[in-house]
Amino acid sequence: MNVKVNTVECANKCKDCIIKDAIEQKADYIQYLRGIISDKKFLDNYKKKIMWKIEKKKVLIISGKCYGNNVDKFLEELKPREWEKEAINEILKYENKAIIIEQASSAKLLEKYGVNIQKLRKEYYENKKREKLRNLPVIKGGELAKFIDNLARIYRIEGRDGILKAIKEEKMNVKKKSISYSFLYALDVRGEEWKYTKMEREFGEHLSIYVRKLFEAEGEEYKKILEEMLKEIG
Repeated sequence: MNVKVNTVECANKCKDCIIKDAIEQKADYIQYLRGIISDKKFLDNYKKKIMWKIEKKKVLIISGKCYGNNVDKFLEELKPREWEKEAINEILKYENKAIIIEQASSAKLLEKYGVNIQKLRKEYYENKKREKLRNLPVIKGGELAKFIDNLARIYRIEGRDGILKAIKEEKMNVKKKSISYSFLYALDVRGEEWKYTKMEREFGEHLSIYVRKLFEAEGEEYKKILEEMLKEIG
């Protein structure tokens, strides 16, 4: 008897098939020929025998398709998110046995190896935030300096929505209101004008020149612009 079963499909066309010996191994016919097991049980056992041997190989399999040890093709099929890539690359680097997942899901792969996906995502975005602020200097100064610096940093991390939220939560005097309006004006935010007096709006419009520069500046230039803005405020 010469029986063949479908276990995995070749998706990489390797020069030397890593799992060839596993696929071509002979089936155990003894129990089947004696009528101890059914056709289905015989085929299931044969598939398991093949997969047990494949599992010991360093190969990559998704949805029954074998990518050999071609990491690039495997990742192309997997399509991991940015915050998942580093953890997945670590798994691929150090796993010495077969990596087998039932569907092209990076989340399923990470779960299989006990990786906390939510933690990965949080750490990724925390690092992105730090990168955005990395080139900004430490600002030492009074309350207004810290207020301006804080709004400028919030914008880099959270954008327009972050600015609106921060302004809403702040208790403000006239100077802070003018500063707040300068950020709103620089971002072309409409519908908030009624909260400010004519003087606060006009002064805020004037200060928005500095705010726009703060959005782009880094290092000593950032510090210099902030100091110029503070002098203008008085």
